[in-house]
Amino acid sequence: MNTGLLIGLMFACGILMMAMPVVCFMIANIVMGQGITPFILIMTFLIILLLTFLLSAGSFAYMQYDACKKVKNTTQIFTNAGIAVAIQLVSLLFVGITGWTSIPKQMLPATVPHLVREGLGYGYYTFFATMYGIVLGGTLSSIC
Repeated sequence: MNTGLLIGLMFACGILMMAMPVVCFMIANIVMGQGITPFILIMTFLIILLLTFLLSAGSFAYMQYDACKKVKNTTQIFTNAGIAVAIQLVSLLFVGITGWTSIPKQMLPATVPHLVREGLGYGYYTFFATMYGIVLGGTLSSIC
């Protein structure tokens, strides 16, 4: 297993996924002129889960190709991507239900717009859930 590749993919996917709530909330504000409604929150969660699956499956296939010199087991890759999605789902549900987005939001200055603060509140936990899912699934996908 190439640890440098794993760490690079982990941070790259984590940073990309951290930006998704901010992007979704800002697009919803520009297009629909609304704040955060339950519909927008659910759509953001679905987009994050879909992107988690796609990024994870691609990352795991590349890691398996790097370790085994060919992609041997696509079932294993998609199963590991499903595990990464489950980790992301649990994280988003936990943060959404408990309201823990206020913790990272309080660290930002008051001059930051509300939607950006809300997006970064969710993005903070999305970042770590993505990194954990990539490390777990990437390690399992590297087994030839």
